[in-house]
Amino acid sequence: MMITCKLISTDHSIPDQIIKAGQTLIIGRNQQCKIKNLFCSRNYCKIQLLSNENKLLVEYLKDDRTVQMKSGEFINGPGFSYRICMIHDSKNASTMAHVMNDEISWTELESGNVMIGSLFGGYDCKSDKIAGFDFDFTLVCTKTGKSFPSDENDWKLFDPRLTGFIQKLVKQQGYRFVIFSNQLGISKGKVTVDMVRKRFENSMKDLCIERIPCLILVATKDDIYRKPCIGLWNHLVRNIQPDVEINLKQSFYVGDAAGRSKSALKKADFSASDILFAMNIGVNFLTPEQFLIHVAKYNGFDYQQKFEYSSSLPEKCFKVDDKTKESNFLLTNRLTGEKIPNIESILPTRVHCIIFCGISGSGKTTFYENYLQPLNYVHVNYDQLKTIQKCQQLMKKSIQEQRNIVIDNTNIERKSRQQWINLCKENGYEWIIFHFELSLKHIFHNNKFRQLTGIHKSVPDVVIYSQNKKFESLQDDECNRQFIVNFNQKFSQHDHQKLYSMYLLEK
Repeated sequence: MMITCKLISTDHSIPDQIIKAGQTLIIGRNQQCKIKNLFCSRNYCKIQLLSNENKLLVEYLKDDRTVQMKSGEFINGPGFSYRICMIHDSKNASTMAHVMNDEISWTELESGNVMIGSLFGGYDCKSDKIAGFDFDFTLVCTKTGKSFPSDENDWKLFDPRLTGFIQKLVKQQGYRFVIFSNQLGISKGKVTVDMVRKRFENSMKDLCIERIPCLILVATKDDIYRKPCIGLWNHLVRNIQPDVEINLKQSFYVGDAAGRSKSALKKADFSASDILFAMNIGVNFLTPEQFLIHVAKYNGFDYQQKFEYSSSLPEKCFKVDDKTKESNFLLTNRLTGEKIPNIESILPTRVHCIIFCGISGSGKTTFYENYLQPLNYVHVNYDQLKTIQKCQQLMKKSIQEQRNIVIDNTNIERKSRQQWINLCKENGYEWIIFHFELSLKHIFHNNKFRQLTGIHKSVPDVVIYSQNKKFESLQDDECNRQFIVNFNQKFSQHDHQKLYSMYLLEK
């Protein structure tokens, strides 16, 4: 395995140096190193790469002192400072490009769903403490004052102090500087990949003028990588530095999308994606303004200080927790209030039809799959059959065969429920109504989960709003056996269960 070491200079005027196994490098005020400080001798120290030990042997020539140093440590002297970065070619063929190039080196994942940028060795600078930042209106803002940049040159630093503050976090406190950015405009065709990359490249050279290592993770589509989902974070901890356990208590994330309301000085935040991203991960969250005040006051990041979140999350933001659900029963008798733990205890003994009633996304089809499909019910579903006529034909065919039936449609209006009730009456079938009664924000949460996982087809938000507006409450005279379904999701994959328990809606 070939090992190469790059000495990354913290001074932009002093070039980086490369050492290969078996080579020797003299650091000093010489033509190769270009160190200007007069207190630095021309032959200050001699460096050799010990490839077998994955270390540098540093010999200080004035006093014959010799030390061994490893990746991540700093070689310091009069007028210079280098950070040691070991490069293992067989581990990652693109690593050399990440470190050697002073331009941002880009790679892609998932057919372009994620772009990964590395500047000044940012891909390889591991740490158990993450200093995470959003990009737009956190690190940079537009020079034009527009909400969206007009081109790759429409940027300026959000605050000129950011360069010094981030340098302090990385070099003095040992943080890894990582940018997590949503760039949905790429997949929508509003901006090009080239424009987004150039805007990062133009601005990051200014922000990282002291050659601060930076890793950039960009989500280009509305999927599990887009904040507030934590796909970008998971890629960092699982794939980029899987051998380093993150200290969540000392890590933090800074972003402008905090769900803040409009004030006299500032318009309302466009979403709450950043604060929810931090909450889903479990790290500290600060707005850009809070970050600047905090670092200036405490001379760095002090995780022991209490962080006040003044923002009130948008009403639609929703998280399923233990208070949201009860799991010790399955149904509630709508007419008596009795809680039913077992579905089979309330099913008629003779042929019957169960009529579902509930807005799209309230869990009807999932309930059928979990509880009624194993009991061999015929599934009458509009989404599958596409027309009411075909639904009616399947029900009539099932009645002829004397089979139990489930009408898995929204049935939000009384007349839509009545058509199935009439067919039951005409053919001597008993009927039961199951009402899937969830809050709108819970339904939107379910719908987003559908989109992210592809388990069931999601529906446009406008359809959910329309169905909610048209919904006609169940009346006692429609059926003498009415039950409210206690929504309790089951999962076939552990990752799906973790995803479902997070904030998924950004606004």
